[in-house]
Amino acid sequence: MQKEINKIINNWDPVGLANLVSKNEYDIEVNEILEYISNCKNISKTDLAKNIKEIFLKWFGEDIFQVDNETLEKIAEEIINVCGLEKVKQ
Repeated sequence: MQKEINKIINNWDPVGLANLVSKNEYDIEVNEILEYISNCKNISKTDLAKNIKEIFLKWFGEDIFQVDNETLEKIAEEIINVCGLEKVKQ
């Protein structure tokens, strides 16, 4: 799962670091996302999107991390799909 989530987050590049630093730049955030979903059988994209937002705000702050909820939910949905998690209806 970690490899798949890393790929999604790196492709998204939420704070524009992909061309500046190594591919491992988002490892801490990916690990926190993995920790959040590790015990979830059912997960909503809204809850996962909120968690992703909290994680990135914690590490980068509001000045650097600025993203709309629609994008966050799209990323959350990709993670849910690639990890084979069951979705909770919104």
